[in-house]
Order: sequence, then structure tokens, then C-alpha cells
Amino acid sequence: MKQNRLTIFWAGIFFTLHLLACAPATVYAQQYSAVTYGVDEGLGASKVYTFYQDNRGYLWVSTAAGVSRFDGKTFKNYTTKDGLTSYQISSIHEDNKGQLWFKSLQWDNSRLFTFNGRKFTPLDSMRVFGTGSIYFHRDQTEPLWVENNRQQVDMIHPNSRFTLLNSAQLKDNYIYDVWIADSANAYLATQLGLLRYQNGTYTNLSKQVRNTMQVYQIVRYKDAWWLQTDEGIWQFNGKRFDNTLLPPELQKNITQVMLPDNSGNLWFGTVMGLYRYDGDCFKRFTTADGMITNRIANMMADAQNNLWIISENGLIVRKDNQFITLDTETAGFMGPGKGFRLRHIMQDRQGNIWVTTQNGIARYSGFSFLNYRYGAELQGKEANAILLDSKNHLWIGYQDDGITLCQNNNCRQFTTQNGLPSNSVYNFLEDRHGNIWIANGGLTRFDGSRFTPVAFDKNPLNKFIGLLQQDQKGNIWLASNSGLYRYSGRQFTYYELTGPANNNLNPMYGFNPYNNINSLTIDPKTDSVWVAATSGVYVLNPSTGSFRLAGGAQYFGTVTQMCHDQQGNLWMIRTEGGLLRFDGKQVMQFDERDGLSSSNLQSLSISNNYAWLGTPNGIDRFDIAFFNQTRQTRVLHLGKPDGFISPECTGLSYTDTKGNLWQGTISGITRYNPSAPPPTPDTLLLHITDIKLRYETVDWIAFSDSLNPLTQLPENLRLKYNENTLTFSFDALFFLNPKLINYQYRLAGTDTAWLPAPPEQVATYANLPPGNYRFEVRAQHLQNPGAYAQTGFSFTILPPVWRFWWFWAWLALGAVAAVAVYIIIRFMATQLYRRRMLRRALQKIHGQE
Repeated sequence: MKQNRLTIFWAGIFFTLHLLACAPATVYAQQYSAVTYGVDEGLGASKVYTFYQDNRGYLWVSTAAGVSRFDGKTFKNYTTKDGLTSYQISSIHEDNKGQLWFKSLQWDNSRLFTFNGRKFTPLDSMRVFGTGSIYFHRDQTEPLWVENNRQQVDMIHPNSRFTLLNSAQLKDNYIYDVWIADSANAYLATQLGLLRYQNGTYTNLSKQVRNTMQVYQIVRYKDAWWLQTDEGIWQFNGKRFDNTLLPPELQKNITQVMLPDNSGNLWFGTVMGLYRYDGDCFKRFTTADGMITNRIANMMADAQNNLWIISENGLIVRKDNQFITLDTETAGFMGPGKGFRLRHIMQDRQGNIWVTTQNGIARYSGFSFLNYRYGAELQGKEANAILLDSKNHLWIGYQDDGITLCQNNNCRQFTTQNGLPSNSVYNFLEDRHGNIWIANGGLTRFDGSRFTPVAFDKNPLNKFIGLLQQDQKGNIWLASNSGLYRYSGRQFTYYELTGPANNNLNPMYGFNPYNNINSLTIDPKTDSVWVAATSGVYVLNPSTGSFRLAGGAQYFGTVTQMCHDQQGNLWMIRTEGGLLRFDGKQVMQFDERDGLSSSNLQSLSISNNYAWLGTPNGIDRFDIAFFNQTRQTRVLHLGKPDGFISPECTGLSYTDTKGNLWQGTISGITRYNPSAPPPTPDTLLLHITDIKLRYETVDWIAFSDSLNPLTQLPENLRLKYNENTLTFSFDALFFLNPKLINYQYRLAGTDTAWLPAPPEQVATYANLPPGNYRFEVRAQHLQNPGAYAQTGFSFTILPPVWRFWWFWAWLALGAVAAVAVYIIIRFMATQLYRRRMLRRALQKIHGQE
């Protein structure tokens, strides 16, 4: 008996190996979501040179068509009509006053521009020091060096200032990097070596190694300066140079970049792989450790201490001690020590990672979404079923293409050609013994070695199995087009679904289409079996074998999918639209008025007290626990801005035992990990972006003495009494889902409470009476209430002249003056009349004589 068991065991192993060997195998790469921005999204051009985030939160992108500014929603593009004389801006900088500087790409004659909030102005009075970019800086930014006519070179940087005197001593030299010790002392990595700068004096320290050694980068690590040079890596302790402790490879000119991380490691990106020095020993990582290439060009460590690597063959991130390939975009390579800058990468203040691509820019916001695409990672189309089994094998079933089975990044395709009874798969189930049950019209079981058709009915004709569930006792339930089957482990029991439409037998199909089961669920509290058919929702009474119509006279509509929550409430979606909740007595319906992004729901899955709803434009997360406690709805929508790059969902939805949601889309399958959500900002950068007068855009320079150079809004604004209708626009510059930001506003002195802002993020006040006002707006992140910001704008509406006392004083004075003038004129006229009359009288007297 023992020998027979061993024979069966080894036969099963041999069959499994044979089955896997015969099935075609492919290796797939994980495709984490990146939100891309190109010409279709409003970017000026697809060719991008560089980008920069200023202190106000705006993302500036230099393209082949000029410069674009991105606020998280739209791009504003600047070209020659805005003052640019060069479309090729190689670097963008900011000084400590918030002034933006732009450097053109001409290597032999770089030109500088500044931006005043409205247009670009060339700065021909200053010269760019050097012939190209200064590649490195210790805070991973790129400072700008400008030279004036007094032999001074000033460093333009948002967080520090430094001036090099006697710049003539640097003639025919070129600065790659600077390490500032204090306001008058620094170390310079230059083309002619390591220079020590002290109060205008330059000393070449590297001549003790070689007269013309080029130094590209300086890193302060473990009480020493580490230098990347054309003679390899060197350590400098302030007195002498040493490289004896380094691996022989790093003593050669192979290093592209050095990078200290937040864990006390120093990383070396080279053309021979990645090196890590932890203070005691060196470790090398190559393609054997999961990297796609050994040729590294640039690196960046993010706030979570993940290492982002730009390589010759694509973008890599080292996360949780594993290398993950994010894209395979090839790029040029400039050689050791040249500072590869053809692809730029940075982390913004909200935690997003930005990288340049061949078609624009891409944003990575965490590792929540993992994509499996038709025609790439997936070898079939129209996925119907997903299962992540207890051995961490991923099963994917298709409408007509069989099964894809993935294990350790190796995927194999199974069809009827290598043992699968049918190429149409509708559902998977793993039982307590680790067997995989497959609903493919019929029933198939995979026991770890082979696919075996299972006879569930003596007369299976016109019996179509499409759904599988397992109850708490281990029974397996099979939903068919006319009823249920229960498999106890030994035998199948059939429960025929009968209903009001039972006489509508379709002679073509051989069954009643109104009793075709669309959904099957088991109540976790009572272990009762519920089915949804076109004719209604039914509950099985296992003791009598009959079905009871759930809800009595209440008709739920045509329910397509349904699930129970932990409290036993039944949640349903239907073809008529909306989400339904049935607590055994009452039915409640939810739609857009309750926060759903759409009533056209495609799929439903419940896990961790959340209902996950697939919509035509993403996923809605409905908070079940919050509703059960408060009777209020709270919905979070996840769409393309969050990383769900193919948001049009299908009816496929599955939650694995790890809590991951697997959602079918028209482009493939997306896995969402709720435990690794996109980053939430610690602070918000809130701005009043525009003010309209009488609902129209105006040039505020005509209404104010000056404009704020950063916001271009008027300062000390004083308006006439009839200029009293203002519209304020505001934005918190959030690059992810804008619905996660809650806005409120008020007009101090007028509004007694904060008012909720409309989705357009505007507030209009019409026909304001004269007075002093302050418009205030505040923003708060819904998932992180600590991310809060408030700002305001003060202005005055002047009263008309007749509201001033001096107007009435002058008016009274004018009236008195007018009366006085009248009296004087009247008196003079009277006197003149009397004289005239007297003259006439005298003339008559003399005439009579």
C-alpha cells in the first residue's frame, strides 16, 4: 500500500513537470502604474528637457515648444510671444526670493531669462558661468552660477546663497559640484581638480594625486569627502587622498553618480552595476540580482528611502530589497563621469516621483496599482476570473483563451491543447485541500498535477456552470442556468430554482432564462446561500430544498452581482443602475446623489468593510462600516489621477486573501493594494489663482499701483463703488485626485460662517457695498486632516463721493458761494439799473429845458 502511494505521488510529480514543460512559458515584468502627461494632456511638446517644482508648488516643464507650467489640472504654455527667445531651456532655477531663472540650452553661449509672473525677460547683463549644467549638488538640486562684471560668481539656489570672488582665477576651468562649508569657504569639484576656496583664494588640492585630475562630484560621508573623479573614487580627509579601501573596480573611472541615503549607506551608480557601502563593507548588485542592466546613469533616494535608478535600458526602483523595473525606455549614454542628464527624475513636495519620458513626463504615486495588460503580461483577452491561491499562484481565466498560470514572474498558458477541457473559464475556487475548481460551463478540478473533468449531473445537457462558492462547512456550491448544486465532498445535490416565470421555458436553450443565476453569495453570519436571477433574488432553504424570494414583494431589479458584508447585509448592483443594500427588511439605494461617481456599476466586491465598485471611469470605495454606524455615505473615487491608468472597468472583480483588489478593465487587469495607498501630503500649498471683475478677466495693473511678482494679483486694491462684483478662483495644487481636497471660503465681515466651495473652486460676490473686505479660503486633505492651508486677499471698495462728509461740506460751501454770488450779481444789477434809470431821467429833464 505504501509503495502504491509513493508510485502515485511520483507519477503526479512527473505529470506536473510534464504539464509545465509542455505549456508555453513567458516571463512577465511587473507594470506599476504611472500617470503620463503629453501633448494630449496639454503639455507643450512631447520632447522634454527638464522640469522643476517651485516653492509655490507649480511644476515647470521645459519642452521643445517652450516652457509649460502645470498646476495639477491644466498646463499653461509659454512661447516666444511671452518673451522667450529660445525654445530649448536646459535648466530651471529659483533664488531665495522666489524669482525663477531659466537657462537656455546653447552650450557655447547660454542665455538667462527671468519670469515675473506674466512674461519672460532676458538678462543680458549677467553671464552663465561654465559651458553646461552643474550636474550635482548635495540636496539633489542643480544650482545656477552667474557671473557679473566684477569677477563675482553668484550661486542661484532657493535655500542658500554663495559667492565666489576673483572668478578670473577660474578661467579655463569648469565647476561640476560645490560643497559649502560656511559663507566664505567651500570645496569645488572642477575640471582641473578639487579646489579649496577660502575668501577669494583657490588652492588645487588634488595635485598630490595628479596635476589634471577631473573631479565631478563631492559627497560628505563618515567624516570624509568622497570624490568621483576620472581616476575613480577617492576619499579625502582634509589632508590627503586615499582609495586603498575601495574595490578595484571603483578605483577606475566607471562611476556615474554617488548617492547617500537616509539609512547611512553610500551608493555608487556605475557602468558595471550598483555598489552599496554601509560604512564597513561594499556590496555589488547586478543583473543577477534583478536589475535590467548594469549600466547606471543617475539615481535618487525618495523620502521613503526607495532608490530610484535611471539606467541605460529603463527606470528601476529598489524597494523592500527588491529591484522593480518600471519602464524599459532606452536612452543615450554620455560616458563615465559626464553626468547623464538625458532623463531627469525628482520627488515633489507631495511625495510623487516625476521622470521624463520619450512622450512627455510621467508621475509615479506609490505602488498601489499593478497592471497586467492584454497582449503584454496577459496572453489572452476578456478575462472572466482571477484567483490567487494559497501557494501564491495567480490563475487568470479567459472567455476563449484558456488559463494563464503565473508563478514567480513566470507565466504559462493552458488550453485544450495541453489538458484543459474547455478554453472558456468563468470562475475559480480553491477548496480546503488546495484543489482548484474551475467553472467552465462544466466543472473541472486541478489537484496540483492534472486537470480532471468532474461529473456533477447524470444528465448535464443544458446545465451550464458559471459560478462557484464555498460555505463554512466546506461544501462547494455550483450555480447553473437553472439551479444550484452542492458538493459535500462525496456527492452532488441539485436544487432546482423555481419562480414566477418558471413556465417560460426556452425551447432553443432548454432552460428558463429568467431563472438563470447571475450571482451567488453566502451569508457569513448564517451560512445561508443566496442567488440572484433575472426573476429575482432567492434564498435557499437547504432542509426543504426550495427557494424563497428575498424581500417578499420588494423587487430589487435585475441584480448582476451581490455580496454580504460582515453584519449580514446584502449589497447588490443591477442593470437598472445604482447600489442596493438589503438588511432583511428594508432596501436602500445609492447613486450619484450619495457620492458615487457613476450609477452605471460594472462590478462589486467587499473586503475590510469596504464595497469596491467598478465604474466606467475608475473604482468607487464605499465605506460600509461608516454607513452602518452613521447612516451617512463616504465614497472615495480612484481614477486615472491616482494611478488607475485604464479606468474603464468590466464585471470582473476579486479580492484575494491579502486584501488586494483585482479589477478587470477593457485593457487587462489591475491589482490595487489598499495597504499601499498613494502618498498623502503633509502640507498644502493654497493660492488664490485669479480674480475677475464683473465676471471678466482684467489687467489689474490698470486698477492697482503694483502687482505681486509671484501671484500677479493686485496689491492694496481699492475699487470704485460700481466696481463691486468680484469672482475669486483658488487651488491647492494637488497632483492626485482633486476630490480629496475640501475647500471652504468666506468673506470676512459679510459671511458669518465658512461656505463649502463648488467643484469649480470659485466664489463670486456681487454688488458689494462700500467697505473693507478680506476674502479667505481654506483647504484640507480628507485623508490627512493635518494637511491644511489657509490664505486670503484684502481689498477695499470705495464709497461714492456723496458718501464723504467733505463732499457735503464743499457742496454747502458751493451753495453759500452761489447764493453770495447771486446776491452780489443781483445787487450789482440793481445798482446798474438804477443808474441807467437815473441817467434816462436826467436826459429827459435836460431835453425839456
